[in-house]
Amino acid sequence: MSNSELDGITVLVTRPRELAEPLCKAVEAHQGRAIRWPGLEIESRIADVDAASKLRHANSGDLVIFVSRNAVTHGADLLSTPLKPALAAIGPSTETALRRRGLDPDIL
Repeated sequence: MSNSELDGITVLVTRPRELAEPLCKAVEAHQGRAIRWPGLEIESRIADVDAASKLRHANSGDLVIFVSRNAVTHGADLLSTPLKPALAAIGPSTETALRRRGLDPDIL
């Protein structure tokens, strides 16, 4: 792809604000115009005390499945240390997010 392939093209980027910037920069690097318009906001729902408690008390017989890198961002810090449950990552970006936090998924 040459640097001017998107010249004169406007791209509406609807990804959540915290995930949109790499795509916007790529569009702009190819001479396109990126309009940042998040279609949704991602926020933690850990206000659920029961869910947070279950994560904190997960033991070696449990499996915690992270379905997105946002799930890692909002849930990984609730796991007890030292880590007891097995971890699963759905997809490579989720796996990367876990590994960046020093957590090695058991199931990919």
